[in-house]
Amino acid sequence: MFPHHENEEAQSCTHHGNHQWVNYWLHTGHLYIKGDVKMSKSLKNTISIQEFLKKYSANHFRILCMISPYRSGIEYSPDSMQNAVGNYRKIESFLSDCEQYISGIKTDGAIDENEVFNNVNNARIKILSALQNDFDFPRVIDTIIRLISGINIMLKSPAKDERGTVAIAIAASFVKQTMENFGVQLSSPKDSTMDKIYLNKILDSTVEFRTAVRNIGLNKELAKVATEQRQQLLQACDKVRQNLMEAGIELKDVHGKTAWNFAEVVKENTKE
Repeated sequence: MFPHHENEEAQSCTHHGNHQWVNYWLHTGHLYIKGDVKMSKSLKNTISIQEFLKKYSANHFRILCMISPYRSGIEYSPDSMQNAVGNYRKIESFLSDCEQYISGIKTDGAIDENEVFNNVNNARIKILSALQNDFDFPRVIDTIIRLISGINIMLKSPAKDERGTVAIAIAASFVKQTMENFGVQLSSPKDSTMDKIYLNKILDSTVEFRTAVRNIGLNKELAKVATEQRQQLLQACDKVRQNLMEAGIELKDVHGKTAWNFAEVVKENTKE
């Protein structure tokens, strides 16, 4: 045990009036920036939480911590954050797809319910084993991603076999509950509340889209250059999709229907 822990133990035992304050001490690795340089106040190379949250979310940082062993150092860099954001988006997108399947928006998919049940149960066992092995969170994340990948193959199958709504609901609930147990909050369109700033962005985007479409419709030359005008209409649709994504709303086109879900935003224009 480190000498400073002996001091902490003695002070805490005296303060709390007991003979043994804690049984275990956990030492986490350091946070580094690119080039194997430790991030510290003395080196004046720290990044404040406020600065970090201008580009990423708290969930992104939690995933970053989970994909590295807690004893090891973590490099904070565009690549490491891209990895963390990518893992988060896989989980977020999976839950959105599951919700669309359960609600009936997504009608295709070859779901083997027995296989889904077995995969969920095996994932539960592996995650418990990983946590019992010195809190092996990288293995936890890997298990979740593997579970998602296997079910995604079924969900994305063009076949329309007998629906496996119960199995998909159980899998989605397991993934969401597991991640939320570790502090990663995963919301859905039904249980989220919207910030006024985001609402303004959505309204502005919708009005801009309507104006673009209306102007095309009022164009007297439409019949002569129909192909060009249709292209402009498609570009306007792409623009509203991008604007909504920047406001935290992701659109997904599914066989003639459009579904939406909340998505955490990574602001690309923020300096590292």
